[in-house]
Amino acid sequence: MKQKKIIGIDLRCLPRDGSAGAGVAHAARAISEQFLKYEKSLAKIDFRYYVPEGADWQSGNIVKLADETGRALRSALKEKPCDLLFVPGGSVAPAIKAQTIPWVHDLIIFEHPEWFDQSWWQRLITTHLFKKGLKKAPIIFAVSEYTKQKIVELLKIDESKIVVTGEG
Repeated sequence: MKQKKIIGIDLRCLPRDGSAGAGVAHAARAISEQFLKYEKSLAKIDFRYYVPEGADWQSGNIVKLADETGRALRSALKEKPCDLLFVPGGSVAPAIKAQTIPWVHDLIIFEHPEWFDQSWWQRLITTHLFKKGLKKAPIIFAVSEYTKQKIVELLKIDESKIVVTGEG
């Protein structure tokens, strides 16, 4: 009998203070709740949720992360790997071995960097790693046609690898 494929869900975007969060965290929680509903009916797929300590997520096959860093996720993936990692927060941690599918909500850090409380050096690293994660992904989900066009325009990524999903 064939073994089930494991789809990992990177929930590092959930707040660690136990709150539900808003924006990206809300979207990540909503889509993960949908995965939970369908998991029992999917014969060939299991979901595994990588959740930072302190985040409010109690359902499914949970792998607790020490914190929300890429290091904690990489460590967890070594012990509890997955076949594919879905990143609803959009930002792929560097040096992840599993294929990743980011879900991009916006590119506001590229258009309005002044809105982010980071030094120019931190922002350079953040944007470089974000772009690298998207370029490495076999496919990218975008929440809107506008976001897709911004990915193509600002990051020079081929539009054929971007699928518009909608937000909800």
